[in-house]
Amino acid sequence: RTPEELLSQADLAMYEAKTQRMETCVFYTDLIGSRHKEQAHLRAEISDAIARSELRMVYQPIVNIATGELFGLEALVRWRIGDEEVPAGEIVSLAESSNQTAALGRWILNRSFEDYRRLSRPGLRLHVNTSPNQVLEPGFLDDLVAASTDWQVDPSQVCLELTERAFNGSAAYQTLNHARNLGFALAIDDFGVQYAAMTNLMHMPVDCLKIDRSFIAQINVNERAQRLVEGQIALASSIRTTLVAEGVETQDQADWLRSAGCALHQGFLYAPPTETTDLAEALERTAVLLKETDNTEAEVP
Repeated sequence: RTPEELLSQADLAMYEAKTQRMETCVFYTDLIGSRHKEQAHLRAEISDAIARSELRMVYQPIVNIATGELFGLEALVRWRIGDEEVPAGEIVSLAESSNQTAALGRWILNRSFEDYRRLSRPGLRLHVNTSPNQVLEPGFLDDLVAASTDWQVDPSQVCLELTERAFNGSAAYQTLNHARNLGFALAIDDFGVQYAAMTNLMHMPVDCLKIDRSFIAQINVNERAQRLVEGQIALASSIRTTLVAEGVETQDQADWLRSAGCALHQGFLYAPPTETTDLAEALERTAVLLKETDNTEAEVP
């Protein structure tokens, strides 16, 4: 109806094309417009949600099937609006686009460290997801140390999980090296999916690699996926890093991974992401499941 409206809709179509990485023209539609309005609404809401602590954390066990013991927990952020759950990746994107990266990062660190402290399972390592933009925030290290001190969680008990995009640039290298010197472990999450670069492994002495669930989903049906996972297992062994397989959902996947040399697993086969109120009980169930599985294998002639 107006030149301003025309330019606004053209801008939204261009943004959609860039976001989806489409190779064809994108025409503005009412769906694109409504999606943009919804995103704008959520960006406005995320700040209040953080301030009012309306977000919550859930935790998924990481198990060692070679020893039959629990190894650690991954902390995962959740946000429910009405009957809908906002995906974790979208929560981070909303925070980044509304300049709430630092606030969200502080909230996640403090809540996960608090929950971990109250769980009283110091033998388990706490894995906390850290966004690439969070690492570049000026107060990131101060927030990290403050949360560790306030909740009396030793840095050696914490592993920071980052996608490879977080390792892009000297500033990130410097900050992450400092965090590691303080005693925090570093993990590359979704290894080999997007920004894979061997130089990251050369410049940054990471402690853990996590095999993305997209590889695990295919290992029983796709020979190439098997070879790729075998390559990741060999790589982790050669550079002496811990290796965790994410998204293990079937016993066949677990058996293949164990025979290939990957003993640390995370996935619905062992336990779903669990609310803090049910976490202690869920960990006990997982521990019993591991012992039963170990005993069954021991009985096989």
